Amino acid sequence: MSINATPRQPSGCSLPAVLLVHGFGSSFDNDWRRNGWVDVLSDLGRRVVGHDLLGHAEGNGDADPASYAGLEEHAFAPAAALAPVDAVGFSLGGLILLRLAADDPSRFRRIAVLGVVGLGRPHADRPLPDVMGALDGTTTALDPASGVFRRLVASHHADARALTAVIRRPQRPLTTGDLHRVAVPTLLAIGDDDFAGPATRLAAELPRASLVELPRTDHFATPSSLKAMDAVLRFLASD
Repeated sequence: MSINATPRQPSGCSLPAVLLVHGFGSSFDNDWRRNGWVDVLSDLGRRVVGHDLLGHAEGNGDADPASYAGLEEHAFAPAAALAPVDAVGFSLGGLILLRLAADDPSRFRRIAVLGVVGLGRPHADRPLPDVMGALDGTTTALDPASGVFRRLVASHHADARALTAVIRRPQRPLTTGDLHRVAVPTLLAIGDDDFAGPATRLAAELPRASLVELPRTDHFATPSSLKAMDAVLRFLASD
């Protein structure tokens, strides 16, 4: 699915387009359209762009990890002709935005990163989900996050082989040096019950970061959080 939404109301000033990048195993429709982001941004006069990441829609992926070496550039493609843009990314989408901004911060005016795994160890009582086990059907983990991924794979929308290849794709992990090059205002929003948290160290490594903690919010509830949307909208409206 691809989206290029024209604003419903003209903006009083020339604000950049907004690129929305969804999370792993999800889709543009599931994270952004169903949760109201597309409608709200369009009503505010913002042009919204984005599409389903490679491997996340029927017919747009295969089981070869090398096919996803350009995942970041594919994610940015809908906004390439509109740069610099604002951008919002959830989970994998947030990591993609950080990589893109580290490589070329001139592509962005502002970026908002939701539910991203921070540097260092996560909360000891919130283990990272067994994603690979869920994808290949071997997981016995009982934590809620692993259960979400098990249900995802069981749904007719998920291609487990393609998603496995996405995880195993050639990639460059973000280093502290990379983060120091993200020279654009960056909002980090993460739930206080998110296995990916805390994000305090990640915020400390980003030159122009602000951090918002979402109360009573787990990882998968973040895109539907009105507090997350409010924080992002306020951030994107800033000069």
